[in-house]
Amino acid sequence: MIHVFTLGEGRSGTRFLARLFARNLPSCTAVHEPLPDLFGACIEWERTGQVERLRRAFSWKQRRIATCRSEVYFESSHAFLKSFADLAVEAWPDLKLVRVVRDPRQVARSYVHRWEMTDAARIPFRICREGEGAPFIRWALTGREPIFADLGFEPTLFQRYVVQWIEVENRAARFLDRHHKHADCVTLHVPPDLGDVDRLRAMFGDLGLEPRSQELVLPTRRNVNLVPTVVTEEDEAAFAQVVRALPPAHLDIFQHPPYSDYAWSAVLQ
Repeated sequence: MIHVFTLGEGRSGTRFLARLFARNLPSCTAVHEPLPDLFGACIEWERTGQVERLRRAFSWKQRRIATCRSEVYFESSHAFLKSFADLAVEAWPDLKLVRVVRDPRQVARSYVHRWEMTDAARIPFRICREGEGAPFIRWALTGREPIFADLGFEPTLFQRYVVQWIEVENRAARFLDRHHKHADCVTLHVPPDLGDVDRLRAMFGDLGLEPRSQELVLPTRRNVNLVPTVVTEEDEAAFAQVVRALPPAHLDIFQHPPYSDYAWSAVLQ
């Protein structure tokens, strides 16, 4: 079985990709944030190095995946870099990756809208109380990672998601270097590449996957918020404050591809 995971932050087309894989590969189990999803407490365990607790939680995922009878297993989840990436490559050394990169201002604003809807609906278990620090949003970093201390001030919710995006992208770069996975990773710029049939067809080819037809079927539904994602002037100012405050070590990767290929990367220089 070929195992493929997404590498990147949420609100970046990951559900779309799961539907794309399911519709176009002849023998594929494609899932988006399946249970056990390894958010919440697992993110804190990863942060604090509680490897055995994390390993026990991951073993449930590993056993579930082993029951799949398809030739390809595709999972889109931003928990990958937040909790279980190293365990996944330990379990499946030949795994492949689809790296998704979206303008961080749009990611942060979309996250804020999604959290406001989630909180208003009082979704159960939306707050995680694992560890001795302050509770945190179940699908987010804890806020106790070193990058938040390096920021030097208490961020707004929007700024917290900006910092999270920066941390996740740095984790992606370190993961690819540490496990020598650059050759097994395809990068998509979101949203333009998700509507580019030629780019998506090339993605399948680069991953060594053969769609059932040359005519790809693109999903018609997207995981959108009820409120359109519009970055305001206030958001721009808040974003610039984060970039000014963070030490250069957190921002150095954005001077290089793939980020330097995108016009919006100038705001991170």
